[in-house]
Amino acid sequence: EQCHGEPIDPRTDLYSLGCVMYESVTGAPPFKGKSALETLMLHCSEAPPTVSLIGSDTLVTRKIDALVQKALSKSKEDRFKNAREMSSALAAIQRFKRLPKSAQERLSKSQESAVSARKMNFRAMIAAVSIVLILGCVGTLLLFGQLINSGKEALNGLSKISDDDINNAISLSDPDALLRLGIQDRLDSDYSRSEDELKKALTLTKARFGDTSMEYINVLDELAQTESALAQENEDRKAFVAAQNHLVEALERTPKVKISEKDAYKLKELKAKATFHLANLDTIDADAQLLQQAGALYDSGFNLIGKDASPMDATYAPYYRSYADYLWQTGKDWEAAKIELKLNNKSWAVEDAGKGPDPKFVSSGTWEDRSQDFSLVLKQSGAQIKGEHMLSFQKGNKTDDGDLSATMENGIIRGSSECSQGGSVQFTIVPVDDFLVWHIAGTKGEGVYLPFSAVLSKNK
Repeated sequence: EQCHGEPIDPRTDLYSLGCVMYESVTGAPPFKGKSALETLMLHCSEAPPTVSLIGSDTLVTRKIDALVQKALSKSKEDRFKNAREMSSALAAIQRFKRLPKSAQERLSKSQESAVSARKMNFRAMIAAVSIVLILGCVGTLLLFGQLINSGKEALNGLSKISDDDINNAISLSDPDALLRLGIQDRLDSDYSRSEDELKKALTLTKARFGDTSMEYINVLDELAQTESALAQENEDRKAFVAAQNHLVEALERTPKVKISEKDAYKLKELKAKATFHLANLDTIDADAQLLQQAGALYDSGFNLIGKDASPMDATYAPYYRSYADYLWQTGKDWEAAKIELKLNNKSWAVEDAGKGPDPKFVSSGTWEDRSQDFSLVLKQSGAQIKGEHMLSFQKGNKTDDGDLSATMENGIIRGSSECSQGGSVQFTIVPVDDFLVWHIAGTKGEGVYLPFSAVLSKNK
């Protein structure tokens, strides 16, 4: 209402409270633009992301989600009528199973001491603390009578709560609870703890559902992600490969029982993700034997996701990005350039490109990739090409320009360019239809800020 210059009433304050609740639960405001004006526009026009999808705490209930969404309704007619109605809705919500970790850290610093937390019903205490956490950020706490009293009790004993208390409060025989804890701790970058929790969840899930069930495979996928993160943190490539192989081997045990179409699709997606991860690892190493192995893995991955999987789809774009890197490294420049065009939403240019590079292509002119503030000025004489590159970066505060020289052979341009910030690059340029696809094949020295890949169009 304030953004639109409309009259305000108490329901406007409930919208503000909804924003506070949202940030209390997720750790971020519901809308955050690049500027104050953009943020205002988002408040006016965009629906807030759901708490359960954006929030760092995966245990937020759907009812909390619904309450916050109602408070953040664009029309005040769709919000709660008053604070009393909102208070009643909040009090009726099923309690949290566990506080977000950020809340634990904030509240554990409290210097208040009182009755031992162990004498309270732990789950009731968690509910009270969660409610107070959400409401405690604003001056409207006085509207929530009984909730405040129970919250004070919880806060008094909270300084004595340890991580063990929290874990013991959850049934450790519940694989779903352990799964959620494991995911939460991975999001909090506590990979060792996440690994322990997910391994326990995996054992319990196997005992309850079997090791060919979708439940088991879901837990295994989360464990593989944690193991991968832990291996990367420790720079342990062998452990990273083992984590991905762990998942691939398990996924080969496709459930023999009939599964739903949705589960079958998810199973295929998990197999593809693991396969592409392994292929990317082999590509990064750039060893000849591993690159050959990567090629077979990419073939398997694309067979899994199907021919209709678009590089513009956020799910599949990382797979195509990795595959393009593999193609560049194995000298398949034409194929790599076509993937780059697809990743830049220029699939139509690929369809018009023909079967291979045009050896008669003339590159002279100014070429730009405006999305990256990157341009090339080229002058071609026969097979020889001279020119310069220009790049604006750090919001235009810095530039990099330098001379380049290259040679065209069979329609492919290869050369080197000196960078004004220091260092130099070896590059490959592939003309495709009306575009130049740029790729850095190698760098020397420091101070290289040029994009590793770019799609440039001619400035006419």
